[in-house]
Amino acid sequence: MNRFRCCTHLMGAFVLLGITVNVLAQSLSSSGFSEQIAVGQELHDQELYAEACEAYERAIALHPKSSPAHVFLGRAQYELDLNREALKSFEKAVKLDSRSVDAHIGVGRANLRLERQRLDAREAFRRAGRIDPENADIEDYLGMTYVSTFGRRREHGIDGRPHFRKAIEIDPQHGQAYFHLGLTYEVSPSKNYRE
Repeated sequence: MNRFRCCTHLMGAFVLLGITVNVLAQSLSSSGFSEQIAVGQELHDQELYAEACEAYERAIALHPKSSPAHVFLGRAQYELDLNREALKSFEKAVKLDSRSVDAHIGVGRANLRLERQRLDAREAFRRAGRIDPENADIEDYLGMTYVSTFGRRREHGIDGRPHFRKAIEIDPQHGQAYFHLGLTYEVSPSKNYRE
C-alpha cells in the first residue's frame, strides 16, 4: 500500500514536470515566434523582402496555424513578385482565419497580378468588404478589378467608378481613389458623361 502511494506521488510529479516542460517549451516557442515576426517586419520595412520571407517562414515553422504570419509572408512574397506563392500564403491565412480582412485583401491583390484572375480578385475584395464595409482601400481595390491591363477601351475602369467614388466617400483624403477615378475619365473620354 505504501509503495502504491509512493508510485502515485512519483507519477504525479512526472506529470506535473511534463506539464511544466510543455508550458516552458510553448513560452520559448512563442518568444521565438514573436522575435521572428519582429525581425521579418523590420526587414520588410527596410525593403529586404527575401530576408523577411525567411524570418516569416521561421515564425511559421514555430506556429504553423498563425494567420497573421501567413499574411506577413504573403506580403513579402508579393513585393518580390512571387505572386503565386503570395496567393498560396494569403489563401492559407484565409483558411486559418476566414475573418481576416488583410488575408482577403492579399488574395485579391495577388489575383490582380495574375493573368485572367480579375473575377477571383473581385470576389476576394467583396468578401473583405463584407467584413469591413467602411474600408476605403477595399473599394479602391474593387474598382481596380474593372481596369484593364490589356488596353481595351471598354474595360478602362468605367464599371469601377462607383467603387472609386465609394472609397472617396468613405475617406475623402484617399488620393489613390481620386487618381484611379480620374484615369477612368482620361482613358475613356467617349463615356465620360453617359452615366
